[in-house]
Amino acid sequence: MLAAFALAAFQLAHAAPHVQPVPLPVHVVDSGGHPGGRSPLMVVGSLFTGGHCYREDDGNRIHATPQGQIVMPARFAANKYSHVMTEFSLGNVRPRPGTDEEETLVFLTSPPLENGHEFTIDRLEVNGTTFIVHASHWFDDIKHEWSPGARRDAHLLRLGWLPPGEYTCRLMLTRRFMSAQTPRPGIYTAAELLTGETKFTVAKGDPWHFHSWDQAPSTAVVREESLAPMRFEKGVLQQPPYYAVKRPDAAGQPDEDRIELVLTAPLDWRKHSQADATLWETPHNATADAVLVARVTGGKARTLGRHDWAEITSIQWTNQDPAKGPPEVTIHAAVWRRSYIDGNAPTSSRPAFVVPIVHEGLGSAKDLAQSLRVTVAWTEGSDNPRGAVLEIRR
Repeated sequence: MLAAFALAAFQLAHAAPHVQPVPLPVHVVDSGGHPGGRSPLMVVGSLFTGGHCYREDDGNRIHATPQGQIVMPARFAANKYSHVMTEFSLGNVRPRPGTDEEETLVFLTSPPLENGHEFTIDRLEVNGTTFIVHASHWFDDIKHEWSPGARRDAHLLRLGWLPPGEYTCRLMLTRRFMSAQTPRPGIYTAAELLTGETKFTVAKGDPWHFHSWDQAPSTAVVREESLAPMRFEKGVLQQPPYYAVKRPDAAGQPDEDRIELVLTAPLDWRKHSQADATLWETPHNATADAVLVARVTGGKARTLGRHDWAEITSIQWTNQDPAKGPPEVTIHAAVWRRSYIDGNAPTSSRPAFVVPIVHEGLGSAKDLAQSLRVTVAWTEGSDNPRGAVLEIRR
């Protein structure tokens, strides 16, 4: 088991810098987009609503896969309670500087996206007073259906309620490329790593007095043209982390983690919000176009409380050269705890994932099911955006 512990942002903000950044849960609470807008890649600030932006549970909707659907983590989805990101991308919504009595937010806009391209928020880290947002631009040179033009997706990421002080927010954008001539369609190679950062201030005081109607918008901005290239590990291969999840009752489940490779009925799973029913089935007669999936079930150590949640964060290929041995894939899974909630003891359920495996170019799915080596790297952390010592929910 990989050891990774996430603490609340407000607790770490004034701590001594860490040698390794500490992972935090990604809470994307709104998404939007428009082909005509061109907001900066990143803006840090707040949407002044008198100290409250979104209900705290709204962040969960991005991570907890809707029952019966296939999604990616931090997927693109509008918030049903407040649609602001389309207006942000058009320039009609301008974030203001934040205070300690309202949430600090990161407004992220993708590079231009053609049909079939994706922009994902991969992970969030904190190192002292520096927040690090990792994002990916998944693109290719494959000819797609005609569209009226490139669009830009926008995501609203919450950092939580921060103490007054000076902070830094750094964007790490990985451009992941797949060629039409690749022998492994569906597998992307890290082509470029770009970074940019901005300083931002969290003020102290009553936001009703701090904000005025004509207050200038936040100046904590990172633009596309200001990104700088960084050295990175080349040859890292990934597939987009599509997955489905259930929460079976913990009673009667084995104590150990389980991984099972099975063939399921044909399904074009590379589409958002599709029904996942066939991924949980095992056909009696595996056809040539069957889907190879890894079924991952958490053991006793992954038992979830009612308000805890789990997700698949990335799927990396570490070997696909037959001359070097059997192909290998590593699935990264995370469990996030909310132990500060009274009555949230980890006794109710276990996380169970179905992860489709990109097997094109490695022979038949039936043969690969016998040779593929799958490793699941589990991490666990605390999801505590407000730093609550105890919260009672009934």
